[in-house]
Order: sequence, then structure tokens, then C-alpha cells
Amino acid sequence: MIGSEDKCDNEILTTVSPDGDDFSSIANSSPWKPASDLRCMRDHSLIYYNDKVHKPYWLCAYTAEYHQRPAIKGDAFGLAKSGDLIHWTQFSPVAPSGIKEKVLHAWSPYLFQDPADGAIYVLITIGTTVDWKGIGYIKCTDPGTWKHWTDWTPFQHLAHNAGEYNGAAIYYLHGKYWFFYDDASRQNGYQAAEAYITSTTGFLSGYGQPTYIPSLNSTLSIDDHFNKKPPKQYRYEGMSLVWISGSIWRLYVQEIGHLNGVYINDIMGFVESDDNIATWGPFQFLGDSTSNVGPFTASHVYRLDTLKQSPK
Repeated sequence: MIGSEDKCDNEILTTVSPDGDDFSSIANSSPWKPASDLRCMRDHSLIYYNDKVHKPYWLCAYTAEYHQRPAIKGDAFGLAKSGDLIHWTQFSPVAPSGIKEKVLHAWSPYLFQDPADGAIYVLITIGTTVDWKGIGYIKCTDPGTWKHWTDWTPFQHLAHNAGEYNGAAIYYLHGKYWFFYDDASRQNGYQAAEAYITSTTGFLSGYGQPTYIPSLNSTLSIDDHFNKKPPKQYRYEGMSLVWISGSIWRLYVQEIGHLNGVYINDIMGFVESDDNIATWGPFQFLGDSTSNVGPFTASHVYRLDTLKQSPK
């Protein structure tokens, strides 16, 4: 698991688990904070970058917002690399281009390497001074230096892609692309629902109708455990699909409650499938996440041995 501690929210801290249930910090490690003026650092995603020429490393993208840098404030996401998931080197922030209005938020950057050609993309949710643009993508044109990216393009395969959708993640398995996202649309009563669409033809084509995960559709597990006024809105972040063993898979999520723009509850948990993602069980809390605020914010969970496999 890679994420920020709940009381800091501006550091990278990597924890490990032998079973996917109980996580602990890597021995002799401490959180990494890249800049003193960083106010918010969350929504971490990770790939293993290996160009077969240079020494491979872990590449991490994260939401970044700054106190004293109004020129970029929240309109750029951060990038950093590490050889051991403990010591990190920061790259220049990436500000998505090609958006007419002024960008205020470049949130939930999700790194993805397309197995078809090895191209590296970032899925990202954009908010501007006018409205929320929803989920889109950019493609890196100089992998390794990470300075040049294509213009931000809306992801065209969501029915009502706007601010109603948030936090995407994509995987390639079983011969399909699986695109997971949080649907908080008006069609769904503005309540969070975790959904996915699949394609057999490519990352940017051929997607069908969404499938909703019943146990992550307007889940009220927060209110079941905390005697608080129900939030006006739920949503999920940090979606992470992880193979456990055999036909068992887990979808890890962070369940968030909002009331008047304020975080009420913040919990890490998962749903599990024992039939290769055909059906899903109930929402379960992760480790000690039964406290008011979970141990990490917008964390992603990875099985590192599968990340190190060649995307081709």
C-alpha cells in the first residue's frame, strides 16, 4: 500500500502486508515529504518503469496542492521515482494542457502502461474555474524524463462524464481492459457507486455498458459504525484491483463521506471476489480502519510481483 498518513496528508509512506489484511511500515523507513510548501499529497498511483536500457524504478504519481505556489496551486500533479519505495526523487510537476478554462484541480492521477504498445498514460480528473470536466487522460511522449505530455482528452466512454465521475483506475487482465470509476451522478442520486466498463479492443475503444458492484453502491457502512449525522454525499477513491490467489481478487477502496464540503468519515476497506471478478462479496474494513479516520488517505494497494511483470 502506498499513501499518506491520515494526520499528515502531504507525505509518501509505503506499507507492506503478507496477506493483504494487516499492513505495517517498511522496516527503518520514514515518510517522504517532497516540499515544505506542499499542502496536500494524496491519490498515489504506481507503475514499475523498465525501459530495458536504464536501471528500472518505481514511478509514483500523486495529487499535489501547494500553499505558496499559486501559479500551480492544484493545477498540476506530482511525479517521483524510487528504487526501493522508501527513498524518492521528485520530477517537475505536470500541468495538463489543452483545457480552455483555468484549471484549479488536477486530481487522482492514475498511471497506466498500455500492454498493447507500452505507452504510458495518466488518467486524471480535472476541475476548472467554470466546471468539473470529469475523467480524461494524457500520454507521455518522452518516457524517462516525464516532461512532455499530450493535451488532456476527455475519456469518451462514460455516459455522462463530468464532475459526477471521479477517481478512475484501469487494468488489463483476462484479455480485457477493465476501467473502474466512482459514479456519483445525478442518475444515481448523487450517492457513490463503484462501476466498471470493459473492452476487448483497446484502452480507448470498444467499451460497453457499466457494471455496478452491489456492495459498493451507496454503501452505508460508515453510518453503520459511526453515530454521526449521515453525510450528504459518499464517494470512493483509491480503487485498487489486486489478485490474491487462484480465482480470488480484491477491490480495495477508500470510502469517504462529505457533509457541506467537509470530510466526515474516511475508511479503507475492500470487497472480495472468489470467482475471477464475476461476483463480489460485502464491504469489509481493512485492518484497524474501524476508527473515525482510516490509516491512509486515498491510498492504492498493489501486488508488487505482478507490477514488475512486463506490460507486453
